[in-house]
Amino acid sequence: MRNACAIACREVRTYFTSPLAYVVISVFLLLSGYIFWASLVRFSELCLRFGSNPYFSSQLNVNDMVVRPLFGTMGIILLLMIPVVTMRLLAEEHRTGTDELLFTCPVTSGQVVLGKYLGAAFLLVMMLSGTLAYPLLIVGSGASPDMKPTLVGYLGVLLMGLAFLAIGLLISAMTENQVVAAVGSFGVLLLLYLSMSIVPAGHVGVQDFFGRVSDRALAPGINVIMPGTRVIKFSAQTREMKESAAVPTSEGLVVNLDVSLLFRLKPAAAARMYKTVGGASKRW
Repeated sequence: MRNACAIACREVRTYFTSPLAYVVISVFLLLSGYIFWASLVRFSELCLRFGSNPYFSSQLNVNDMVVRPLFGTMGIILLLMIPVVTMRLLAEEHRTGTDELLFTCPVTSGQVVLGKYLGAAFLLVMMLSGTLAYPLLIVGSGASPDMKPTLVGYLGVLLMGLAFLAIGLLISAMTENQVVAAVGSFGVLLLLYLSMSIVPAGHVGVQDFFGRVSDRALAPGINVIMPGTRVIKFSAQTREMKESAAVPTSEGLVVNLDVSLLFRLKPAAAARMYKTVGGASKRW
């Protein structure tokens, strides 16, 4: 383990003695910061507009409108940044011939790979640590985000980034050209990203593959789909619709009628509703 840590420290020094680490971290924080700012401004505008309405104010959730889009954007940004981080890990060693010198040292191949991986993982942690100020800004703005889903979201983004690093390291070990390693890693990661769809709890997904709608509904969780398939998400939770009406009688009196209706969408009927009604996900 000591040899792997020594290799990891060497990789970290290589990252931060070159512009690569600073450019990657800056671009990551710039893009994620813009999405966070835009989502927070949109949430603030809705709060000011509908804050006096009890029904609409109860529908405004900072986790759904700010935190969740932030984590979704982080995944897409990591899809672009990780190939840049991993392209030189082993490809550069092959190109310069230093891999032979490295493997002649008293270290195993596993220690070399682990050290390279830990060095890239440290850079990933540095990228994510810069975004920890975003939840603090939400709290400072007066909102009250639920911190447990936020922490779980950070854990999920970290695990996804570590998985991306492993794939990028594998592609880097298969070539001597850094550009080929970066493009190959991006292609593999993009294919995997397009092959997965996450359906939130209490929802059901309908698959639309260029006009062909599948009758099989996607259950909540991570689902493997055909790349290029559009997934429309419908809420399967029980909802309540209330209506009030004032009805005059023949005696000149007014009778107030309050009607309450509980309804929910059956998962098996989601595909049929999408075909007939359309993707009215916001209404459902």
